[in-house]
This record gives sequence, C-alpha cells and structure tokens, in this order.
Amino acid sequence: MKQIIYSNQEEKISKQVEGLIEEQERILAQAQKAAQNCPEGSLKVQKKESGRYYYKRSAEQDGKVILQYLPKKNLKQIQALAHKKYFAKILPTLEKNVQILRKMQQTYQYDIINAVSMHLRDTIQDIESPFIKEADLLLLDWEKEAYEVNQRYPESLRFETDHGEMVRSKSELIITNALAREEMFLYKYERPLQVNHQGRRITIHPDFTVFHKKTGKITYWEHAGIMDEPDYGADFVWKSNLYLENGLYQGRDVIFTYESAEHPLQLRIVRKNIDWIKEM
Repeated sequence: MKQIIYSNQEEKISKQVEGLIEEQERILAQAQKAAQNCPEGSLKVQKKESGRYYYKRSAEQDGKVILQYLPKKNLKQIQALAHKKYFAKILPTLEKNVQILRKMQQTYQYDIINAVSMHLRDTIQDIESPFIKEADLLLLDWEKEAYEVNQRYPESLRFETDHGEMVRSKSELIITNALAREEMFLYKYERPLQVNHQGRRITIHPDFTVFHKKTGKITYWEHAGIMDEPDYGADFVWKSNLYLENGLYQGRDVIFTYESAEHPLQLRIVRKNIDWIKEM
C-alpha cells in the first residue's frame, strides 16, 4: 500500500475551510442586503428578431399577471429586476454552502490518522502505520515539543535572526539564517539534551538541534566561536569528548564548526555542512 505523508496538511485544510466559510458568509450577507433593496415584481425578457424586449411582471390580488413594458431608457429598473432574479438564484445555494461547511467544520476529524497512529505507536511499536511514515510521526513529536531554552547568560542573546530569534553571535546568526532557508530541515536553538557524564545525568545545550524532515534523523551542530581563547578551547574539547562518550560521533551525529579571531566562520563552510547533513 502506498504511504501517504501527513504533517501540517490537515491543519492547512482546516484553515482553508474557515477562510471559505468567512468568504461565503461575506458574500451571503452582501447578497441578502442587496436583495432587500430590489423593487417589487420580476423581469420578463422576450427575444424577437428585432431585439430584446423587457417587461416588469407583477401580480394583482385576483391572480392576474400584469406585464408592463420597460423601454431601454429605464435601464436602471431593468438592471434592478435582473439583479433580483440573480439573487433569488444564488441565495439558497449560498445559505446551503455555509450550512454544509459549518457542519463539516464541527464534525470532520482532521487529525484522525495522526492521532490513531500516535496512540497505537506506544502499544505496537514494531508495526508501522499503513498511512503515515515513522519520520512523519517524529515530525509531529518535534513540532509539538515544548522546551526550556538555555537560561545561562541571557544578556549575550544580542543578535536577531531574519525571523526574529535571538542568538549569541554573528556566526550563530549566519548558521541560523542558513538553516531557516532549508525546506528539508527544522531546527531548535539551544534545545536541552540529557547525556551521561561520570555516572550521572547532566543537561547540555547544543547550539543547534537539526531535524531532517524526510528521514527523521537528528543532528547536533556545535559552533566553537573563540577557539584562540585557552579556557574556551578546553571547554569545547570537554564537550566534544562528552558527545563521544554518549555514542554521538562527529560527522555522523554531531557537526562541529570552528573559528578564531584570525579565521572567522565563512558562509561556504556553513553551506558545506548543511549539504553534508542532507546526505546523512
């Protein structure tokens, strides 16, 4: 059976339905208001070889139909009666459309496939859903996940990215903007990660946690921004070894970029790393 990929598609459909309801209700309200201002009677059109002839049709109390000829100089009256006929045709359909859409909005279960797949995943972990890929379930987890950002040194969050996120350096700004432009990835800045260290669990905050939408693979990206400072370099070596101790290997699970005062980070290096993550 061919698998169907679901992510935010149904959420988009829900918004489209809401937009369609608003549009239909707006048109309906305008048509109802205009119909109230239409004149009495209805329009009758006779086609002859010499042209079209317009009449106003009205009925008396005894049931007799009266036809009043409307010369073309009475164009406004002709148009008003024509509009009345138009409104009489469209108003019932517009009202029905709104009712159908409202009922759909209230009863249609947009997320049923994702919800059932997520629920059953806990009980039948080794069996893949016939309609949704495991990578898409991971994507749903990722999008719904809330996390507490790194609380250390908030004053150093001074650089604003293209989409309004605050980061700590110009180099992180370059990396963030480059990742944000990639449709294949989602990323989280300084998302916490639990690791083992000397027999206990500790929390670190990788600079970037990158999620590959197609494969569901997570890659950590650490940028060493001031490698020419001894204390900073020592801390970075400790962190690199910590990844290795936890089975996270450079080039497979973790990407490192470096810079110093004399050798700043280059955009081409960032792009090469992004290309590498795409292929992993």
